[in-house]
Amino acid sequence: MPLIPTIIVDLIMARLVAVLILYSLLGLLGQVQADSSVSPSHSRIELTIPVHVFTNATKIAFDTPRNQTQLTGLLQEAFSVTSNVSVLQIGTIPLNASYQIFGELFVPDNWKENGTGVLEFAVHGYVWQHPVQKQRYQLTIKFRLNLDRTYWSIDGSASPLNYVESSLKAGHAIFVFDRLGSGQSSKPDGIKEVQTAVHIPVIDSVNSFLRNGVQGFSFKTIVGIGHSYGSFLLAALAANVPDALDAIVLTGFTVDTQSANHTAFVQVLHLYSKPAAELHYSGSGLHD
Repeated sequence: MPLIPTIIVDLIMARLVAVLILYSLLGLLGQVQADSSVSPSHSRIELTIPVHVFTNATKIAFDTPRNQTQLTGLLQEAFSVTSNVSVLQIGTIPLNASYQIFGELFVPDNWKENGTGVLEFAVHGYVWQHPVQKQRYQLTIKFRLNLDRTYWSIDGSASPLNYVESSLKAGHAIFVFDRLGSGQSSKPDGIKEVQTAVHIPVIDSVNSFLRNGVQGFSFKTIVGIGHSYGSFLLAALAANVPDALDAIVLTGFTVDTQSANHTAFVQVLHLYSKPAAELHYSGSGLHD
């Protein structure tokens, strides 16, 4: 499957945001609810994982913006109705690089004795929209671009949107991390290196690291949990490395049958015709 650079996927995601706004205004997107009680006791481990990548990155005929004016111009072009960013792809170029990926591992207490053995491997997206109902007929939508691992713990402890706590309550361990170019992970060139062709082997390396166990904690089943662009990356990983994950959950995924996301999704359906793990979540709308 051809790997598509981040700049093109970003354009797809930008157009999906408009649809999400419309759905929110129509009241079709209900706020996800979860048990807001105190999170169960657990261990939290900070990890900085070294990864080495040797891949063919997409060569893009656009230099890294040197100032705000150039960056604004690029965004305007990418988000315009008549944009055709695919013409910027002029081939591939070998990339041999090393990075540091920062993440947090959350493991319920008594894991060795009573743990489910399931690790959720969470990959965040780029755009988050959060509808906030202030008055009966007024809806405010907050947007955040360039997400990091904190997407999975929105609004902090005891929040109904905190996915990390919901996973812990289900008896699962969960690993959240900053994708390449975001948060506390390495920030290489945003055009030449921070792109789909590089994200995929980076994510594969991080997943392999977790497969070997962390500080005495081991995991029988690793389930990829994706949001938006993170879902695209997990679908691409599954299509290229079928045995990387035991199961995957894709959220915020496009229904456009002509998009690159859909192409990857169809391939994943063939690979995962039967779920490798049956997940049970109780009392948590986040997982329904």
